[in-house]
Amino acid sequence: MSVWSSSLVVGWTVFSFALPAIAETVVLHAYKAELTGNLKLQDEKEDATIHFWNRGEDTITWKWTPAEPGSYTVELKYSFPPDIQKGKMSLTVGDQRIVAPTEATASWMDYRPFPLGVVKVDKAGEHSVVLQAAEMSSPPSPLPDVAWLSLTPTDAPATSESALPSPDFQGEPLFDGTTLNGWEGDLRYFRIEEGALVAGDLKEDIPSNQFLATTREYGDFELRFQARVWKGRANGGVQFRSHRVKDSSEMSGYQADCTPGLWGGVYDESRRGAFLGVRLNPEKIIEVVKPADWNHCVVRCEGPRMRLWVNDVLTFDYTETDESIPRSGFIGLQIHSGDPAEVAYKDIHIQELPSPKQ
Repeated sequence: MSVWSSSLVVGWTVFSFALPAIAETVVLHAYKAELTGNLKLQDEKEDATIHFWNRGEDTITWKWTPAEPGSYTVELKYSFPPDIQKGKMSLTVGDQRIVAPTEATASWMDYRPFPLGVVKVDKAGEHSVVLQAAEMSSPPSPLPDVAWLSLTPTDAPATSESALPSPDFQGEPLFDGTTLNGWEGDLRYFRIEEGALVAGDLKEDIPSNQFLATTREYGDFELRFQARVWKGRANGGVQFRSHRVKDSSEMSGYQADCTPGLWGGVYDESRRGAFLGVRLNPEKIIEVVKPADWNHCVVRCEGPRMRLWVNDVLTFDYTETDESIPRSGFIGLQIHSGDPAEVAYKDIHIQELPSPKQ
């Protein structure tokens, strides 16, 4: 905490003391944000505004270093005319997430500040502040044009939802540790060793991506597993809400990547062919991932929203806006094509969840 000093003279004795500085609001201007997708910055410098926020995967990201730990009220200044269908915005700070509905202003030219909620910061250092669509109208309509985001110290409790995995997890095993009951795939590339499913081959190149998949589908669920990437070039991942591609060894769908440098990201395998959303807490990921050892991962799917944790660090929080994409599918364990390599998976459990209310 920063301080300013003062002094008091009593007689000929000078008493010096320090008073805490008054914490001030921090304003993160549009021109300082990192933009992805269709987003564009208009105007110049502090008067700049962000436009063309019209896709679920587009992100507005600021870097913010709090003056000190504590709670902060978040406001977003934006414009959004009343004749546009309303959606919801997602604000992520560290491992916290706030979902806020869009409210109308008089026109696209009328910018007003709106409170999003309160976030709590437990430690000093740089934080990522990420804005993204949480829910878009159907058919998709634009989200607000943004001028700035502010954070003001407060004594109010945090209003963001918990970003930790469910504490009352009661999952059923998908792998019994000794057999491949409930799984199917090319067994030339998958075997059981010491209670783990080992994917790959250290003797020969792997000609194509291979997947060992469940024999039944899952929709809304929490999936927990451990993955170890430690031999060869090592590129793997766990598919979810995925399906086999006809006349191919491929699976199409979401993949929680288990690859050095890519841990915590979700790739849209054999569909859009790109990483989705933004990988959260990249600095923490580097700290917590254990090379050549087991890493604990959690995937949670609830309706269009999907989240991923690696060793208890939230790395992915994404809401799918394409209604044509299935919200159910198979679980699959991948070994990537290429040089000899092995990836292992174990302690695979799943708990099916009720579908969220619409």
